Amino acid sequence: MSETTLRIDQPGIYQISDPAYLADPVVVPSLNNTTARLLLVSPKHAWAAHPRLGGAPDMEWDSTDAQDVGTVAHAMFLQGEDRVRVLNVPDFRTNKAKEMREAAIAEGKIPLKLTSYEGVRRVVDELERFRLRTGAFTAGKPEQTLIWTEGNEWGRCKVDWLPDEPGAYLWDLKTTSGLASADTFARSAYGYDMQASYYPRGAECVRGAPPEGMRFCQIETKPPYGIRVFEFTPAAIDDANEEISEAIALWQRCRETDEWPSYPDDVEWIDIPPWKLRERMWQRQSGRGRVRSEADAAAVKMMLDTGNLGG
Repeated sequence: MSETTLRIDQPGIYQISDPAYLADPVVVPSLNNTTARLLLVSPKHAWAAHPRLGGAPDMEWDSTDAQDVGTVAHAMFLQGEDRVRVLNVPDFRTNKAKEMREAAIAEGKIPLKLTSYEGVRRVVDELERFRLRTGAFTAGKPEQTLIWTEGNEWGRCKVDWLPDEPGAYLWDLKTTSGLASADTFARSAYGYDMQASYYPRGAECVRGAPPEGMRFCQIETKPPYGIRVFEFTPAAIDDANEEISEAIALWQRCRETDEWPSYPDDVEWIDIPPWKLRERMWQRQSGRGRVRSEADAAAVKMMLDTGNLGG
């Protein structure tokens, strides 16, 4: 049996590769956080993305493309430097370089160009200092897959860092090429609140005790490699708990009926965006509306005359 056809029929904690996890290693199709988010878009979207239903994995994993600093640093810090194979090649264009890359992948390694290693090493070194300073990412195991049952349905999640103590915080590691600030994290945190609800839920089902919650450690992949730790407020978690409960109910109903509806057929009204309304009001109050309209008309005429209609 290949790794991607693995079928687990017992709840528990497992060490499973990314491809096997993404292929859904459970004996029946299981619900993970990505599928839960998509269910709230529409069940049809969740069906289409699920590897055991519509056939498209919810996330592609290709080690040949894992050359960005954040991805490799994430793997190296959590799983050790042995997870990476450093190759002394400028790129992967030559046949020899391609063979070296494929050999690394076949051994379960992430191929990394030597020229990229220094940048990754600096990120990992900063994370190691953070670990030593705070005690985070200690007394536990990395990349643990939790598989559990709720009623007749199965759930799964993959925790970046699962503490040995069941009541301790779960940890998730994020990297960013921008700033590790609360504002930028919040703007990119789509679905993270549901993750912070669903993962502790799974941990409690598997271990019999609820963890304190989930914390997100974000590190910048450029100097000075700043690190911030974020945690959702109780109000945000309460809201996410409701969304998770709704998603689980939808999942169960769709699985039982084998019906996966898409968007409703109803007509949806769309209003003018507030920023556009404010802009129009300002134009009218300032008397600049007519001037702008004339300028716009001239710009359109020029594009039509020159045939430059853009992309």
